[in-house]
Amino acid sequence: MGDVLIPTLMTGDCMDRICVRASRFWEFYDLNEETKLLHADIVLIDEEVQPIFISVYFHNLSNSCKKYIP
Repeated sequence: MGDVLIPTLMTGDCMDRICVRASRFWEFYDLNEETKLLHADIVLIDEEVQPIFISVYFHNLSNSCKKYIP
């Protein structure tokens, strides 16, 4: 299966693969505990310069996913 463009993505379809680059990246830390990363926001852009905004909340990730995040 080849890469698909951002507008063709469907909710719940986990088998698609996209090829994107990160245009913007922000990290949000707890104000009381500066080393605790709460979430990261990312703007991704595909080959036709179509953007999508995503937020990754780290407290919701399972332990198996956390090993991929530095």
